[in-house]
Amino acid sequence: FAISVGLILWSWQGVILGYLGLRMLTYVYLGICFFLWIRKTRPQRTQLFPLRFTFTKYHWIVAAIFVVGVFGQTNRFIPTGFIFPQGVYIFTPAADDAFWHGSLTNQLVKNFPPQEPGLTGIPVTNYHYWSNMVIAEFTRVFGIPVMLMQFVYAPIFMSLLFGAISF
Repeated sequence: FAISVGLILWSWQGVILGYLGLRMLTYVYLGICFFLWIRKTRPQRTQLFPLRFTFTKYHWIVAAIFVVGVFGQTNRFIPTGFIFPQGVYIFTPAADDAFWHGSLTNQLVKNFPPQEPGLTGIPVTNYHYWSNMVIAEFTRVFGIPVMLMQFVYAPIFMSLLFGAISF
């Protein structure tokens, strides 16, 4: 639940600060969140790893199902975005849509509100780019390459979240 709320707040700050033209305040937002997290968890942290887990046979079975599920959902996306001698490899069920989303994410990294990919000076209207906004903010703030974030890290992260929700 907390990760979902965190992602929603992350994208909201990107949209609000983007419309206000104050995107650099994202670093202040991160600093405030880190400070509040440290302040809230300081009394609870007495050791480096305070929780001790004992894995039973049931836990190992569930962990194996979790790992197989994450790999099964994301194995087709892993090579996407890497540069090979033949060029950039894009493999998704809808590769033409992948180019659009990669371009839109790149526009969100550079501009807010984004411009239509391929059309200079035309803003994107009547399109839901919220999921692209989350990825673009991670790319912009942490310097992760757009293609790797869009097609490798984000699908793995989402698959991990789906698995964690079901657990």
